[in-house]
Amino acid sequence: MKTPQNAVRIIALNRKTITGRPATSSISCEFAQKNRMAVTMILLLVQSIFISLAGCKHQSAGLTSYSNPVILKVPRTWNNEACSETLHFSQPWQPFFDPEFKPATVRLSWTPQALVIKAVLRDDEISSLATADSQKLWKMGDVFEIFVQVEGRADYVEMHITPNNRRTHLNLPGPDGRPSPNADMLTWETMVVKPVGFSSEVTRSDHEWRVSASIPAATLGLAGFNCGDSLRVSFCRYDYASNRELILSTTSKHPSIAFHRPDEWPAVKLTD
Repeated sequence: MKTPQNAVRIIALNRKTITGRPATSSISCEFAQKNRMAVTMILLLVQSIFISLAGCKHQSAGLTSYSNPVILKVPRTWNNEACSETLHFSQPWQPFFDPEFKPATVRLSWTPQALVIKAVLRDDEISSLATADSQKLWKMGDVFEIFVQVEGRADYVEMHITPNNRRTHLNLPGPDGRPSPNADMLTWETMVVKPVGFSSEVTRSDHEWRVSASIPAATLGLAGFNCGDSLRVSFCRYDYASNRELILSTTSKHPSIAFHRPDEWPAVKLTD
């Protein structure tokens, strides 16, 4: 990890203070040569302090995102458990997590009939104003979002689940609901699917909510899932609270807050 720029500036200022002259002067150079060990120790100490303050208070979203596999192998399940590697939520569009960011994780598995998804979301204020399925849930409180695309196709599904297990299901013809890059976005009424084509269960505790979802192969236009099938998946989160701004996070490496970019979603391979 590189020393933050502020630390470099402080080191330079300390050198000027010690010598009473700019660091480029002959006196400063002579001092540095005679006291090389002392200067090195000061440098290492200041670097350690600033890395601790800047890097440990909130773990780098870039590092967390990097731990997500580029190709996620998703094993078949025989007991409805999720057994893939864990995907961690992060905020890759900024260098550090928001101060109130809460961790969340997702694991997957599959059966010939459905894709199985298990999510764990830490949350100190769990809430949603949703009263029914097929509402615009991301405007009404906490939401866990699922995106799934069959590899090689432009269309994909978007699914929302709230802490009180209200659900919304959308079929999109392409990124942002556009059949082609230059086409107009389809209307909400055109893309929303009623009734929803997936099932979910939600359990809650004081500081956490858990989602278990099952997405039938037919929902993606497939007769069934098979070993070797390729998908793209992404998971996003809207975390609301009454005393702060909305916090967004994702399992994909989006360089900006734009979740409808399938080419940035992790690739998935179904395995035995």
